[in-house]
Amino acid sequence: PVEIENLARVIASTHTTSEKIYLPFDPLQARKIFNDISGIRAFVKKWLGPSFANLISQSTSWSNRFLKKHARRIQQRIDEGFKRDVHGDLHSGNIFLYRHPILFDCIEFNERYRQIDVLYEIAFLCMDLERFQKKSLSNVLLATYTRRFPCIEVAEDKLIFNYFKCLRANVRAKVHAMSAALKQDAQEVKHQTAEIKKYLALIKVYMKE
Repeated sequence: PVEIENLARVIASTHTTSEKIYLPFDPLQARKIFNDISGIRAFVKKWLGPSFANLISQSTSWSNRFLKKHARRIQQRIDEGFKRDVHGDLHSGNIFLYRHPILFDCIEFNERYRQIDVLYEIAFLCMDLERFQKKSLSNVLLATYTRRFPCIEVAEDKLIFNYFKCLRANVRAKVHAMSAALKQDAQEVKHQTAEIKKYLALIKVYMKE
């Protein structure tokens, strides 16, 4: 937990000094990003069965309702300066825990992926820890981070953070599905499919929270 606390402090410190971005929230674009997972539905049905394929449909409907209900607060967070130019790809594979945590491989090729709500950034790492069944570490990370950078101001922000974790799991599921579609080796396809299943399972959990 000490390493996670140190990591959270480094991230919070970085975010605190990051440039604020005031580009308005685009509900249609947000809806499109989440619903893009529908493109892997046929693949998921073939390899994981109809229950997981149905989960994809359920999640897009859930996302549509969520975005409609919470669009005003998401925009308020932008107005309050919580959308910033940050790392953009903050998961465990891009962090080196040495004497001091080192964050690397930030997204440089597309500023749209970097200019995000700070909660969306931290949600990626929390989701990643939960994918490895480290929920306790995820909790420590968020608690330490928000003590240093208070960015959860109202109860609705907690719901938005949970939505962001679901969106991050959604994106990872799509990445693994695209990777699997390019593989010729049966074992590699099996590995990628197992990863997809884990992320879809997380989506199911987040939809209930």
